[in-house]
Amino acid sequence: MDESTFDIHDRLNYSTNKSELTINEAHTLIELKVDTQYGSVMDYFSIFMERMMLCRKAAQVLGLDFKLTINEQQMI
Repeated sequence: MDESTFDIHDRLNYSTNKSELTINEAHTLIELKVDTQYGSVMDYFSIFMERMMLCRKAAQVLGLDFKLTINEQQMI
């Protein structure tokens, strides 16, 4: 794979080495582990913030909490 041809979406997809959605009766947790060598947390938010807001609204409709954790830091 030629990383020199990556755009911001490619870098973020390549840098995400774990994505897990856990739902139970008490909460929803999305945990992403991002290798910042390829994309920063700020890059991630610039692309995916709108989607994260939709996830939070969907969780509210389901009566759940929404938490976003990146690199073991709770963001939302």
